[in-house]
Amino acid sequence: MVLKCINKYNKLYIENILTQNKEQNLINKQKYSQYYTSPNIAIYMAYFFKKPNKKEIRILEPGAGEGVLIIAFILRLLQDNDRKVKKIFITLYEIDMKLIVSLKNNMDTIVEYAKVYGLEIIYEIKNKNFILKFNEEKVKFNYIITNPPYMKLSNDSEDNKKLLDIGINVPNYYAAFITLSKRLLLENGEIVAITPRSFCNGRYYLWFRKDLISDMTFDKIHLFESRKDVFKEDDILQENIIYHCIKKKFKKRKKVKIMYTYNNTLENASVVERNIEDVIYPNDSKSMIRILKDNQDEEINQKMNCLNCDLKKLNIEVSTGPIVDFREDDNVLTKKYENKCVPIIFCEHISKNGLNWPRNDVKKYNYIKKNEKNRKNLRKNGNFVILKRMTSKEEQRRIISCVWEETEYKFEEVTFDNKVNYFHRNKSGLPILLAKGLSIYLNSSIVDVYFRTFSGNTQVNVTDLRSIKYPNKNILENLGSKYELVHDSQELIDGIVEEIVFNNN
Repeated sequence: MVLKCINKYNKLYIENILTQNKEQNLINKQKYSQYYTSPNIAIYMAYFFKKPNKKEIRILEPGAGEGVLIIAFILRLLQDNDRKVKKIFITLYEIDMKLIVSLKNNMDTIVEYAKVYGLEIIYEIKNKNFILKFNEEKVKFNYIITNPPYMKLSNDSEDNKKLLDIGINVPNYYAAFITLSKRLLLENGEIVAITPRSFCNGRYYLWFRKDLISDMTFDKIHLFESRKDVFKEDDILQENIIYHCIKKKFKKRKKVKIMYTYNNTLENASVVERNIEDVIYPNDSKSMIRILKDNQDEEINQKMNCLNCDLKKLNIEVSTGPIVDFREDDNVLTKKYENKCVPIIFCEHISKNGLNWPRNDVKKYNYIKKNEKNRKNLRKNGNFVILKRMTSKEEQRRIISCVWEETEYKFEEVTFDNKVNYFHRNKSGLPILLAKGLSIYLNSSIVDVYFRTFSGNTQVNVTDLRSIKYPNKNILENLGSKYELVHDSQELIDGIVEEIVFNNN
């Protein structure tokens, strides 16, 4: 099994061979979005590949850094007792000139070391921009291993223009590196990458997901739940995944191995197998990638898929709040009521126990002054289900909602900050029982866990909320009739949702 691969010898070898000078490279580290792979993660990734069965292989590492991943791959080959590989051709791209000397020294060392064990290595280092020089590659590869840069692509950057010129539309560098890399794979070639999990859902990565699965199939996925431990020295606050994909067409009933650990120690990992159809639904127009890490996730996924309603069937829409606070004129937003003020809801007003508005200790604002500029962004007072679009990494839940009740607040209008999502009908409120039932449903643990199977973000986008399945109108109104009894207790919310929603299916 993959988890048994990490031994102290290989880990110490990589730690000794690396000669990186973090202080010297600090400026370029930020410039090129460099996040160094730890030895144990590198060795772990190397064992994701299937055992090579050829005498000669070609391997590419775009964004090689000081060579930790390629060295791990070579050490993995040297450990195979029945190794067939006798010769490796390696191509390494590294844009940072300050790393080239260390990379060359490390490669020369591993070349001599491998020679003792009868493994010939021929390598080439290209101190070039992988995106701009990608089309210069005349050969294709059996294997690609990468920890690509994570930063966003600037719309007017030379890199983004190059990508668009060749029909690639991705939001950041890691998606660009993966998209280009897979085009350099031979049929049945393999890629192993460690990146943020953010590509698994959301409209910004839709093109990337569809392109990825058009000719690649997932074989293994490892999820790290901790947002800080995988690259803890670099302050990366995203869920990261390692994934192994093979260049071949989608095959029904193919098994995908899902591995899960909390942090980068790789200890006590859970391992399950899922059918590829449970990871990527064949008829899902959004091609979301769902990571069902344990039996609870699988059970909840099955329950949710039994529901037959979406927001469209319920005649409910969900939108992001229309007010962007920093774009408002000076003195338009206020903490205390003034003449012609309208309530504005920020994330800090929302909790699953209810709405806390107005707040005396508010950090943002409680009101907005109505004027010609913002009047189109105000909504007629009604019953709105409101939900945090942004949650902090410390919060246990991702989906946190409550109800703005029309009769509780005697204002003609209300509005919402753009870090708040709100459910409505044509920008007007919902019937009160429907609104309360919807809020209870969204605040249930089953919906929160289901959401986490396809999203590793602390951000809850309207696209994701539209992807969730919902109970029908009658069931939601039945839930709404119990709102006052259960809304401030998670245990009671979960119990009533289980009883009313899922015992009826």
